[in-house]
Amino acid sequence: MSTPNTHFGAEAISHMLRGAKSLFFIGIGGVNMSSLAELSLKKGYKVGGSDRTETSLTRDLEARGINVYYSHEASHIAGYDAVIYTVAISPDNPEYTAARAREIPCISRADYLGYIMTYYRHRIGISGMHGKSTTTAICSTAFRAAGADPTVLCGAVMPDAGSTYRIGSDGMFIFEACEYMDSFLDFNPTVAVILNIEMDHVDYFSSITQIRRSFASFASLTGPSGVAVINGDDNNVKLALATYPGRTVTFSAREHSDFDEEPMADFQAANIDMSRGFPSFDILIGGKNSAHIDLVIPGKHNIAN
Repeated sequence: MSTPNTHFGAEAISHMLRGAKSLFFIGIGGVNMSSLAELSLKKGYKVGGSDRTETSLTRDLEARGINVYYSHEASHIAGYDAVIYTVAISPDNPEYTAARAREIPCISRADYLGYIMTYYRHRIGISGMHGKSTTTAICSTAFRAAGADPTVLCGAVMPDAGSTYRIGSDGMFIFEACEYMDSFLDFNPTVAVILNIEMDHVDYFSSITQIRRSFASFASLTGPSGVAVINGDDNNVKLALATYPGRTVTFSAREHSDFDEEPMADFQAANIDMSRGFPSFDILIGGKNSAHIDLVIPGKHNIAN
């Protein structure tokens, strides 16, 4: 049995952590938790944590001065002002139960991530049932090539960073936004990217209608001045964003021959060539050929990514 998400929100967490100097991460060795631990260290917190197994991620954290325990014991949280936990832990986890008994604030990973991203002016959340990690990694590479210095949190190792995350400036935050258990509704994007929507996670979602509502709610977190970047080839995405109040930017990876003179989307793939096994294509922006792309990753689906 997992431990439930908190849904305090960024403003409430800001009040909870006012004056806090130290944070303890239960499950610190996880892909996302380790990145949050390092981000917190950068923000000036004393950071510690626990996990059951030593890994390259935990060794990297220890090399940065973070104290990591390889067991779960109530005594570990002594001296810490708040606890961040992954919902994968059991509700009877000794550190979690001790923190609650001592009325130390306990915040779930997604809720804390939603809070910490508010330090950044531009927050790009990449969502969808498939392709999130690949697209997040591509964005990291593209933004850096354009001279930006984004902070990036990804669900898989990014080749250009050699890690699941990179720590950049405070101006831009690019993150993978997972829909499972509606975790992404705790986030605070200014730009919501929706790659695709289909039936998945049937242990939580009971219908495609429920899934569309969740993605619509995620996009709405950007507010009326926000931007949604959506797949114009995906009918479920278009239905979900039908009443989105902000600006919508569409992209399409359909073959050029599938549309007439006018492109189907604001950003349109054209002249697609798969002859060498890797996608080669042009990008039309506003109907005008603006760039040629030769991908070094295989698969036609990566045109959309």
